[in-house]
Parts: sequence; C-alpha cells; structure tokens
Amino acid sequence: NSDFIIDKELATFDPNSTWEINNGSAPYFPTNLFSGGEAYLVFGAYGLKGMNVSVSIDSLYGGMTISEPKAGTALDGAYKAAGEFTMFLNMENTHLVKTSNAWAQIADSGAINNKALICNTKADDVNGDGITVKFAVPKEGDYYFWGRVAYLDNTGNSLFYRFDNGAEYIWDMPDEDASTAACYQSWHYFYMTHRKTGTYTDPAKYGTYTIENGEWRHAPNVIHLTEGVHELKISGKEAGMMLDELVITSYDISEYDPNACEGNNHLLDTCKFCGTEWKHYYKDGYAINGTTAEATFKATYANARTWLCPYEEMIPAENEDHTGDGAGTVTPPPGGSETTGTTDSSQQTTAPEQDSKKPTDTAAATEENTSATVEAPEEEKKGCSGSFAILSLMGMVGMGAMLALRGKKEN
Repeated sequence: NSDFIIDKELATFDPNSTWEINNGSAPYFPTNLFSGGEAYLVFGAYGLKGMNVSVSIDSLYGGMTISEPKAGTALDGAYKAAGEFTMFLNMENTHLVKTSNAWAQIADSGAINNKALICNTKADDVNGDGITVKFAVPKEGDYYFWGRVAYLDNTGNSLFYRFDNGAEYIWDMPDEDASTAACYQSWHYFYMTHRKTGTYTDPAKYGTYTIENGEWRHAPNVIHLTEGVHELKISGKEAGMMLDELVITSYDISEYDPNACEGNNHLLDTCKFCGTEWKHYYKDGYAINGTTAEATFKATYANARTWLCPYEEMIPAENEDHTGDGAGTVTPPPGGSETTGTTDSSQQTTAPEQDSKKPTDTAAATEENTSATVEAPEEEKKGCSGSFAILSLMGMVGMGAMLALRGKKEN
C-alpha cells in the first residue's frame, strides 16, 4: 500500500511499536539497520482466517533497488558476523600462500595441523625472498591483521611487509631483553605493527623504550582496503621467525584478539614498547588446550556465517591439493603447545568474552596508527555486497509474508 509508506516515515517509529495494517500487525525495524549495507529485515503480517494479507516489495522499499545475490563460493576460514568480516588463513594453504627459497615448511607440534613456515634466510628489505599471500575482503574499509607466530628470541622476531606493491613496513613482535622472556618459544597471535616516531610520555600506553627513543614499534597498522582481491608480501627482517596463520579482520584490536579465550591469563608482565595498560598475550588457546582461534571465534560469534566469496581466483580447483607438501628438514625450536591434537570446537562449551586486555577506548587503541589505503586491481573490483529479497507465503491460521533483506552496516 503506497499510501502507508507515504504516511508512515519508518525512521521515526519506536523499534518496539507495531504497524496496524488491515487489523493486523508487523514488527518494526529501523531503516538505519540496513541503510547502505547489509543487515536482515523480517516483515511479518497476520490476520483472521480468510483475510487477504499482501506485501508489495516495490512499495515496501520505496526507491530501494532489490537485486539478486551475487554468485559466490564458500571460502574456508572466512566469516561474516555481526556486520563484520574475519578470515583465518593457514600458512599451509598453498593455493593462497606462495613461498620462496628463503622460507620452508616445517613440522612443529605447537603449530595448527603441526605445520608452519619458518624464515631460513633474512632479507634486506621487503623485495627479498619471502611469502606472498593472496586474500580478499568483501567491502572497502579498515582492516587489522594478526599473525600466529613463534620465535627463539629477539634476534629473529621481525618482518618486512607491504600490500599490493605499496609502502614497506616493519612488523615487530614482543622484544624483551631477557632471553627467558615468556614471549619466546611460545605460539601466540600478534597484531600487525609499524614503527611510528613521535613524542610519547604516558607510561600507561607506552613502554620505556618508546618513551626514551621516541619510536613506538608496536603501533597498530590500520590497513584501508578496497573491496576485492589483494596481495600481502612478507619477508624476514631476521631469520628464525615462524608463521602459522594469518587473521584478517574488520574488528578493531580493542574489540577482538585471537588469543582471547576462557581461562587465558598468559600475559606479559611488561613490554618495553607498550605501557602498563597495553598488555600482550604470549600464548593463545591452541597453545593452552588445543582449541584454535577459529573454533573459539565460531563459538563466540554464534551468528558467524561462511563468506560466499565471488572471486574465482580465491577458490582452489576441486582437484587441487592446497594443504602443503609436508614437513621440511629444519629443526623447530624447543617448546610447543601444552596440549596438542586436532581442533575440536566442542571443547569450547562457553563462549568467552573477547577481553584483549587493551584499552577499551578505540581512539586510544589507534592513537598513533597509520591508515594505509590499498586499492584492489581494477579487474578485481567486483561487487560482492548487495541487497536481495526473498518472499515466501505461509499459511497457518491466516497468511504471512516474510522478506529478508541482506546488507552490511555502514562503517
């Protein structure tokens, strides 16, 4: 009924109010839930038996364009949940991860699937031999990267990296002077950093090295990506670095930490780069009890759904073996997980709070960040977000109509 749309401005209603339409009712959802992106809208109507109830898509959405969903294929490890995107990319995925002579796959009991990559030969810069990782994101926006890493000590715990032939950065891990520091020889996730110079005085946010030298080596690097397929190049600034998995997420680091899980209190006492209120985990869930960050994510975000990726080059062919070619000959460093074994999401019976032990103020968490804008190649800029509607009729003691509108909230 077009008069209904004209007379009732949707955005002014209380979300708990109802529409009275021909003696029936329907729940109201604010339009800003689906404005400009993806959300779910369910419209229901009911009446007495024999009463005709109808819904017109065109009049219900006014001038909004309703389109069919774009074709896509489920991408392993990639999820959309609560309007956000997260992808877990294991380094043994040879379809998306290409290595050079400087890196080798090794057996390590603390690695997921007991395999990881190790840097045997350091590079002079990001152009040296390294790892090339192909990945995709569903829409333009800011993204954060985490690496599941392990290293012997502070002589092998940093990397060079760049996105799509862009600027070079240095990714520094926890780097304590004591050779027995808990962060060494221990698998954990650490967010992608860059070195930011400036004047730092607050000991709650910045460590002694940062304050004394005016360089924050643990500044989070917020990467602004265009929608589509991108490439990450990683080279070893130092030899000995091990890399097991990458996590790509639109969640800010103060909102999501892949290490966080129920009972994980393995936090570094101090960090010479970060302050007393900026704590780092030195073990993740897999190192503690064999539960992967991906399994914990799915248990915590129960509405997570596998992303239907529209980019063919991201999906391996049916007959393609992309699980790696076995262990190399390099002897892994001592240590490993407290409990090894296959991932079992059933172990996570209670969804943990995502307490990253970092400042809850997002502005504080990204105060010194750089936002590097990276565009996908023209041929990869295929739309993968859109709106579609599904209309179904249901008869019980009357007639109902359900519409589903899918899209994502605006950033």
